Amino acid sequence: MWTEAVRHFGDSGVLLSMTLESAGIPVPSEVVLPLAGYLVSQGSLAFWPVALMAILGQLLGSVLLFFVGSVGGAPLVAWLKERNPLLRRELGHAEAWFQRNGERAVAIGRILPGVRTYISLPAGVVRMRFARFLGYTLPGTVLWSLVLIELGRSTGQATQGLAHAFTVVEVLIGLVLVLAAVVAWRRVARARRDAL
Repeated sequence: MWTEAVRHFGDSGVLLSMTLESAGIPVPSEVVLPLAGYLVSQGSLAFWPVALMAILGQLLGSVLLFFVGSVGGAPLVAWLKERNPLLRRELGHAEAWFQRNGERAVAIGRILPGVRTYISLPAGVVRMRFARFLGYTLPGTVLWSLVLIELGRSTGQATQGLAHAFTVVEVLIGLVLVLAAVVAWRRVARARRDAL
């Protein structure tokens, strides 16, 4: 469905898909953005307009979810978790990640599958300063968008099978690699701080 939206509506389909994904609707950016990159490789779309629409859509959806959290607060989150088992698990991951990592969780969480979509909600619930929220959200959003679009563009024809190739195992492997990188970065930062 979402891949068809991108095929038929181009940049506007990317904007809509990424807005909905970042607002908490389960739209697979891991499939949509590489497909957009594939369409770039075929000359149907242009790289920078697609990237801009992807980034803008994710920012819009994240801001919407942030304000839902800041207005509705904890009771709304509890109600959402009660209504939907899948949402309960995803929100639980995002909340736990936010509690462990504070505001930095927004920056790091934006590149973690399973956390990235819902990290804006706990940020809104704790009423994180909006300017800081945007400052932490933008880098991960840009990185996520550019990497996935470029993946689709550089693999060209192979991207047609990408929707079927993204398995749970691949997502878990990616998550483990990102977490390992974060842990390594924190250890190096702590070692430098202790050395001073």
